[in-house]
Amino acid sequence: MTTEKGPIGLTSSRKQQKSKSRSSALVTGAQTASEYGPNTPVAIYTRVSTDEQAEKGLSLSAQKRACRQFAASRNWTVVEIYEDPGYSGKNDKRPGFQNMLAGARKEEFKILLVHKLDRFSRSIENTLKNFSELNSHDVTLASVSEEFDYSTPMGRMFFHMMAVFAQWYLENLSAETTKGKYERVRKGLHNGRLPFGYSIGGEKKPAVVVPAEAAIVKKAFELYSTGEYADRQIAVYLMEQGFRTRRGRNWSKDTVREMLQNDFYYGVITYRDEKWVGKHEPILDKSLFEKCIAVRQQRARRPKSYSAKPKRFYLLQRLVRCNQCGYHLRMQSAKKYYYYKESSRERGLVCVHAGKSIRMDRADEQILAILTSISLPQGWQEQIEAMAGDMDEVHQIEEERLRTQEQLRRLAQTYEDGLVTDKEYKRKRDQLQAKVKSLVVPDDALLVEYGLQLENLGPYFDEATEAEQAEISHLLLDAIYVDLETGKIVKLKPAVEFLAIFRMAAEESNWQEVETGVFVI
Repeated sequence: MTTEKGPIGLTSSRKQQKSKSRSSALVTGAQTASEYGPNTPVAIYTRVSTDEQAEKGLSLSAQKRACRQFAASRNWTVVEIYEDPGYSGKNDKRPGFQNMLAGARKEEFKILLVHKLDRFSRSIENTLKNFSELNSHDVTLASVSEEFDYSTPMGRMFFHMMAVFAQWYLENLSAETTKGKYERVRKGLHNGRLPFGYSIGGEKKPAVVVPAEAAIVKKAFELYSTGEYADRQIAVYLMEQGFRTRRGRNWSKDTVREMLQNDFYYGVITYRDEKWVGKHEPILDKSLFEKCIAVRQQRARRPKSYSAKPKRFYLLQRLVRCNQCGYHLRMQSAKKYYYYKESSRERGLVCVHAGKSIRMDRADEQILAILTSISLPQGWQEQIEAMAGDMDEVHQIEEERLRTQEQLRRLAQTYEDGLVTDKEYKRKRDQLQAKVKSLVVPDDALLVEYGLQLENLGPYFDEATEAEQAEISHLLLDAIYVDLETGKIVKLKPAVEFLAIFRMAAEESNWQEVETGVFVI
């Protein structure tokens, strides 16, 4: 939102006069815009959705220019400009729109000016609801491109026609999107995010297999088909192999369960409960898939066993890694102590810290001390608002994400052609995946919420149970790296949602971001 100097608001005497002169309820409007004279305070509202940003004439600047000209031709004074870049008109959960309604409630302007009604909303329900809200505060909606005169039956009818058309456009767009998705599955092409094991082959081409990931997928199915491995055990196996989900998160029993029931892996595309033969290369035979389904059904029929032994919560389970080799440390107990142990030998790998460990309580104490001492710089909320409102930066993030995803696709092709070794492929892939994961368009409201959570971790951890401490640690962090020589935590990798906040905290704590999203502490 930007503010311009001008006569904002009304004096108390004018408010009283206005209240006395307000006519009785017309939910579709109070006054015709033409009744307002020179210097009437006006607010401009502009919106553009992501899909429309490139369309000629729909840019925020074009909308503002047209609205300013319209206001100038009537000698109105523009006092506020509210903007929603990259927001759909399907609902009114838009920050600029909500700020506009707050301004209307404070009676800071008399007219809300939009370029077209569909900038205000594309939902007839929201259009009429919010129009009534404006009317209750004696604010009139005016459009540059459509003639509205709410004082006449014809004007009110035209308003409803425009609202209905906006609603029709939204529903038609949704129908066309559904139609397009059906057309893709009929051609044997996927819709949406590809499952782990595949990468994008092209806009009108089938998905392509990522060999390194495909081998892990097949292994997971084979392990589960034996009936000796549960979803959670396979999740641990996948993490130990250094793989993340397609969203870049840690594997869990839920993500494994979803993977092991995905028809896509044996060459089928499912859309709205309909199955279609896909053009992509299957990773496994249908017989293996069906065997896993049979094992799952058999497990569901087994009686559950319960143990009276209290559950122990491991604060850094699936988070703590060896700083030297990067692999997860395993939990181990000996006498009265628990440890995080480097276990490369058991995995057939090599690490200079093989067999070394750190006591679990000491590692836990370190990470709790680090998290509860996090502080953010003065004015951090203002920094977030400025960062989230910088559309140039948003566009750069989106373009960089697309470039990095293309690099990932080319790397997979290079690996498939045998031009890079397994080790080099994994190293470059992990770097690129980490970069994609970090390229997130900032949401100022969420980032402020995350920042407030970090600032109040100390009192929370003091009162939290072990289970709650483990839960918040896994929410905040993706990885913790321990130097097993010194027994110290030396690096942190925050979850992508908290990355921007941790970067601000790094300034106060003198941490250094040595690679994308990884901080030396």
